[in-house]
Amino acid sequence: MAILVKKAKELLDRFGKPFRPKKLSDEQAEVKIGGVRNYSTLVPGEPISPETMASILMESATGYTLRQNMLFADMEERDIHIFSEMSKRKRSIQGMKFNVQPAEDTPESRKIAGFCEEVFYNVSTERYDIEGLSGPPDVLFSMADAIGRGLSMVEMIWDHSSGEHWVRHMKYRPVEWFQFKPWTTEVRLYDGSMDGEALVPGKWICHFHPAKSGSPYRASLFRILAWLYLFRNYSLKSWVQFINTYGIPMRIGKFPEGTNERDQSKLLQALEILAANAAMIIPEGMDVDIKQAATQGVANPHLNMMQWSDAQISKAILGGQSGAEQSSSYAAAYVANDIRLDILEADTNVIASTLQKYFVKPLVDLNFGYQKNYPYFQFTVPKKDERSITTQLLQTMLGMGMADTIPAWWVFENLGVPRANETDETLGDILREIQQKNAQMQQGAPAEGGAPAEGGPPAGPADAAAPSPGEAGPGSVDIPAIEQRGRPRGIDKNKSATAEVARQTKMRSKGNLGA
Repeated sequence: MAILVKKAKELLDRFGKPFRPKKLSDEQAEVKIGGVRNYSTLVPGEPISPETMASILMESATGYTLRQNMLFADMEERDIHIFSEMSKRKRSIQGMKFNVQPAEDTPESRKIAGFCEEVFYNVSTERYDIEGLSGPPDVLFSMADAIGRGLSMVEMIWDHSSGEHWVRHMKYRPVEWFQFKPWTTEVRLYDGSMDGEALVPGKWICHFHPAKSGSPYRASLFRILAWLYLFRNYSLKSWVQFINTYGIPMRIGKFPEGTNERDQSKLLQALEILAANAAMIIPEGMDVDIKQAATQGVANPHLNMMQWSDAQISKAILGGQSGAEQSSSYAAAYVANDIRLDILEADTNVIASTLQKYFVKPLVDLNFGYQKNYPYFQFTVPKKDERSITTQLLQTMLGMGMADTIPAWWVFENLGVPRANETDETLGDILREIQQKNAQMQQGAPAEGGAPAEGGPPAGPADAAAPSPGEAGPGSVDIPAIEQRGRPRGIDKNKSATAEVARQTKMRSKGNLGA
């Protein structure tokens, strides 16, 4: 693809810093042995106390988010329910279809949009490099990590070898490797210093995905769930202890009066062995009784706490309880699906805005120069199917005699049906032809005119026009009645009238109908 590269005096990024094409092809956050940024430092943290949790949240509220980012990684790794609900939300974005729309309806704008889409679709990973992102689904999934953590960073590795500027590779970088410049909202690489290392302009997709308005240091979704995560850990620990104490049958040893302490110790040791090996020996005269643990009718506050907190986490992440927990009624499922689509649309809108700002703009500026308007990503979000509601509304309004007040374009638009042109064959044309052929067969007349069937009376106009009992009258189409009265030649009895309409439409387009 030949691209005319326009020269500019000096290309600047959104912060007013100049692009340096040579630096775009190098890895700024490359992992180095002995460096401050490497995967071996991303280890799970120690169990935290309420005092430690308060300290982490207070510290991050001032802009020092390193310990908070490490906490967020532990939350998603250690809490199965948080991981499950976040996975649903991120995976729904990963499989989204999209395209890059031109900024204006001109040949030049369409060419620029096509170039951006081609580059994004051809992003690949380096061979044997598992940290690289191998295509758009991986890029979207990595960006969706900001839904929980608030921030997600993807590094772009550029290629200038062909005389054009292409993004050849993208790599996800852990958010633990980044920090805010003190007292600002500028994101920088963590290098051990107070200010951090400034990011190379045009090289980073910095996706900020706030769960609430206000300070960007406190806008992440996981921060809202942090205290609940801590309490769940305590409840889970207590629940395990409860099961260990009351879920195992009680073993009671009995010994005769006057038994010395040595024999009593032997009996106690035998009971302890019984818990692990289910076999023991005891002196004669001693007895062992096993009492089954009470498992029914006993309220478990720890289990209730876990179930209640599961529902709260689902509300925070998905906008409602998950499918296994919510009501099985149709109304509840319908509302839950609406909420899911609303959240999905909001997530994709934020991601599309980030891609336009950090991917499309530098790509266009380097290859085409500054533009007044830039292409943008458009995701295909499933829409709520409300056609049944529209149909019921139309039936009610038509029954009230309001047909003249309903615009035809509104009906076609809401039902998702395109208008037919003057040269288009409509569904009504086909149905009327089927009715006509059925009427002719009922009267014994041939389908294309000619003599009537032997022994049959000639069919007059009145006979052909008059509907028999159960048939559809003039101006109406009764497909079941047509199927019951008889079918034109070649209609399979197992096929519906809709399938027959599609079959005859196909035959008509080939010029075979009525042959």
